[in-house]
Amino acid sequence: MAISIVSSDHTRVVNNRLATVDLTSVQDDDLILFFGFSDDDTAGHTWPISATEIESLQDATGQDTTIGFAFKKASSEPATAQVDFIDATTIINTAAVIILRGQDLTTAFDVVYVRANHLTKHINTTSPQADTITTLNDNALVLCIHFTPAGGITDMVVPSSGATWTERETNDELGSSFNICTAPIGTAGLVTPGSSSHVGLGATDETVTVVLAIRAAAAAGGAPASVIDPFYRNLLAGNQYV
Repeated sequence: MAISIVSSDHTRVVNNRLATVDLTSVQDDDLILFFGFSDDDTAGHTWPISATEIESLQDATGQDTTIGFAFKKASSEPATAQVDFIDATTIINTAAVIILRGQDLTTAFDVVYVRANHLTKHINTTSPQADTITTLNDNALVLCIHFTPAGGITDMVVPSSGATWTERETNDELGSSFNICTAPIGTAGLVTPGSSSHVGLGATDETVTVVLAIRAAAAAGGAPASVIDPFYRNLLAGNQYV
C-alpha cells in the first residue's frame, strides 16, 4: 500500500533551546519523523519521549552546523511535541516534523540509515546533490532533506531527477534554511535525487543533504507463503495429509 503524508510542521526559534511542533493530526501507529537544525556545532538534541535518534551530527568544518533526526511509532500522542537543542540558547534552532501513514509497522526504514552513505556536507556549491539510495521494496517513500546554516537563501528548488518530488516542509529564513521533499518509488531500485538549486546561496556557503527511505506496509491479501500454516500450504499445492 502507498504511504501517505498526513501533515508536516516546523518552528524556528532564536536564542531558545525549545522548538515546538504540531501533532494534532497524528493517529496511533503513524510514523513521526522529527528533524532538528541549528547554525552552531554544539547543539545536541533531546527528542520527544520514546523517539529513537537516527542521526545527530555536529560539524565545524566550514560553517558551524548541527543536524539531527529521530522517529517513533505514534501511540497516544499529545497535541504538540518539543525538540530540545542542548547547549544552544544563543543561536538559531529549527525543529520540523513529518507525519506518515501506511508504513510498515515493524520495519519503518526500507534502507538502514548509514551516515557515510546517506549524508553529505557540501561546501562551495550552489547546486548540491543528495546521495543515491537503492530501495529494497516496492512503494517505498524516499525523503530528500537539504539544510544550510547560511544566510541569504531565497528558495530551495526540489531535486531535479530520479522521481517525482514534492516539497513537504520548507523554511528560507536567515540561518536556518531547509527543505524536505518526498517521492513515492513504485518499483524498488536505484533512486538518484539529482541536484537541488539553492537560489541566493553564496558560493562559499555550505549545505548538508540527507536521503532516507521509508518502507510501505504490505498490501492486503494475506501473508506470504513462507508464513502460511504448513497444512494449508500443502492444500494449496494439491497435496494431502494421510
